[in-house]
This record gives sequence, C-alpha cells and structure tokens, in this order.
Amino acid sequence: MTTRLLGAETLDEQQVHAGTTEKQILDAVDAAEERARVRQAGLKDGSAEQMVVQFWDEINTCPHQPLFKQILVDRINPRTGQAIHSSLRFVAACNPWRLASQGSVLSVGFESPVCKDDRLAGLAYRVHPLPESLFVHLSSFGQLTSEAEVEYVKEMASQPPRLLDPDDQPLTAPPVSVEMRSHVASICLVLHNFFRALGSCVSLRDPTRLLRIWGFIRWEMEQRDSIMHFDGRQMSPQAELVSMVLAIHLAYELRLSEFKLRQQLLQSLFEPSSELSKLFQKHFPGECKDGPEGIEIWRRIVMEEQNYWLNAIDVPDNVAKVRALRENIYAELICSLTRTPILVLGKPGCSKSLTVSLLITAMTNPHAKQLLHLASFIVQPHQGNRQSTSSSLLQVFDRARARQIKLRELKNRKTRPLALVLLDEVPLV
Repeated sequence: MTTRLLGAETLDEQQVHAGTTEKQILDAVDAAEERARVRQAGLKDGSAEQMVVQFWDEINTCPHQPLFKQILVDRINPRTGQAIHSSLRFVAACNPWRLASQGSVLSVGFESPVCKDDRLAGLAYRVHPLPESLFVHLSSFGQLTSEAEVEYVKEMASQPPRLLDPDDQPLTAPPVSVEMRSHVASICLVLHNFFRALGSCVSLRDPTRLLRIWGFIRWEMEQRDSIMHFDGRQMSPQAELVSMVLAIHLAYELRLSEFKLRQQLLQSLFEPSSELSKLFQKHFPGECKDGPEGIEIWRRIVMEEQNYWLNAIDVPDNVAKVRALRENIYAELICSLTRTPILVLGKPGCSKSLTVSLLITAMTNPHAKQLLHLASFIVQPHQGNRQSTSSSLLQVFDRARARQIKLRELKNRKTRPLALVLLDEVPLV
C-alpha cells in the first residue's frame, strides 16, 4: 500500500528469519541500489517513480540488528561504507518483544531442558532486541479489534483462494455464498479468542491458511463426484458447511495436541445460539438440536472424510486404522497438495513414519480412482542433524525443485509431479 501511495516501483519484499545471513542482507541492498540508479538514470524529472521501496519483514528475528541499524537509520551501505542511494527507501516491520504467558507452550509430550544462556527463552516470539536508535522510528499499530478482524476475514473470504494445480496453473475452487463468508469470519473470531486464551499466537495468517485449505477441499469434493450435489459451480449449503468443518479441523483443531483441549474448542464453537450451532441446526435438521449433537455430527464428518482417504490410499488390512493414523494421513495429504508446510510432532509409536511410508507408496504413482486427479509426489528426504545449516536446508529444496522440473519436462509422463520435501528429526537441526 505504501508503494502505491508513493507511486513507486513494485515493492521489493525481503523476508527475514533466524537463518538470514549478513551476506544475504547486503546482497539485497546492493541489488535494490542498482535498480534505484537505473531508474534515476531513466527518469530525470524527480518523480516518485524513481523511487525503489524495499520492505524488510520481521527484521528482529535475526541477530544482525547492528547491520540493520546502519542500513535503516544511518543509511550507510556497510559493504561499501558509502551513503545509500537517495532513491532507495526502506520500510521495515518487527515482532513485539513480549513474554509468553505461563503454560502457553504445548510440548506434545516433549520436555525441553531450559538453557540458561538462551536469552530468548520464554518469549512469545523469538526476537532480538532492537538498537535504541531505531526506537524513534517505531510506530505501534496495536492489535485489531474484534470487529475489524471479522471484516478483514470477511473480505479475505470474498477473494478466490490462491491455489495451484500440479502444473503450477491457477486452480479454481467453487465459490461460496455471501452468507457463508460472513459465518466463517465470525467463527474465526471465536477460534482466535480460544487460542489467545491459551496463550497461543494467532494472526491473519491463520485464516489465510484456512481459506486456502477450504478452497482446495471444495475443489476436490467437486472433482471426486461427491454424493453432495452441486448446482453448476455453486455448492449446496450443506456441502459448503461440511467443507468448512474439514478446513477448520485441519487449520485449527489439529493444532491442539490434547483431546481435552479439542473438546473445549468444539464446545466454544457450539455454545447455545452460536453461529455454528445455528448453521448445524439449519443444515442438519432433525439431527442437530443442541451443542452436543452438533459436536457428534462434526466428529462424524471428520471421521468419514478421514476414512475416505484411508480407503483411497489402500491402507493394508494388517495396519490398525487408529485415530492418530487417520489424522496424520489426512493432514499430511491435504497440506502437501495445498503446499502448506506441516510439522508433525509426537512420541515414537504415533504413526508418523508409517503415515509417510503409506503416502509415498500411494502418491508416487497414484492408480486409485480417487487419486487420479491429484498430483504425484516426488519425495526429497533429508535427515536432520546437528551439523545442518540454513544453506544445507536450502540445498535440499533446490534439489527437490530441480527434480520436479526435470520430470515435468518428460514428454510421455503419465503423472503430474509435485516435489515434497521430507525433513526428519527436525529438532536436531
């Protein structure tokens, strides 16, 4: 928005993280300076179009704060020692330095020893202190009000989700009704309030992920010739509700490791006279009269969908189809197909390795009718270890991308390959 207001060139966005190196920061500044020089040479009238705006997101997630102080405050290029080009302007964002509430970290059965030398332990965000000279440039925008958050999500739901098919072409999901967009916005507020009460961090990234997964589920339901009828490109109201339940289950419910917390989440969603209770009573007449009945229908919807995918990937008869396996397979499959990163945590025996083995077997060369419209997986595994670095992890993704390109260039290929990076033993990295 700042770039549009200034009439400048397209925003040059740089994402900062804990593994960002000084060289990457300086290379990005040098490249932006070069673009500023080129544009100034082409536009001599001093118009705003000469300007190049570079946006640094989450600058305090990496330890190179003195470097950012030189660039943003002093406007000195540390590599050359010269003043940064006047047509290059900077905008930066940072996360707040805030202590996590007690008990907010869900360990999923793991207990990590406290490191006395870790000064970032106990923070809601792992961020480094900003240089004092940056304080005068800080602007705190606070937190969205509940009303504003609902309006944001409602507007986000009105836009088509950004989905890609296995060939990287836009994938069009069936649209949802205006009424359902309003409902999902109000339901998101209930979900966010629940997670905030637990001390967990939620933001607008969460409904973005929800809407992407919801769009894919609607598209997939249409492709599989589901028993739920469609009216042209418009889904039936009950199908909209079912697809939304499945998306909320993946994007929010599975974040909770304890069954007790999941039960509390559903109880908050199905409080008397709540949006979701009214929706279930309307679209499941005769079955849902109160909150507990709505929760049972919710669980039935989720279990039926999970069993559908277990049957699709042909889980052997000698494998127990327990809840952990059903959840893992469904979550990992849908997240992989929507290109949503997923981190599976659990003690040994929680079906983590079995899930990956079953999915790789079924999706490397899918032959089941239920899978033919989906991508085939090209798995690039990587065993985490204490010698792993940011560079070595990036090389894993580069190799996966190269394999994907090579297979897509084959003339007689029968599948649509999609690279899947499998990182094992992530805590060791």
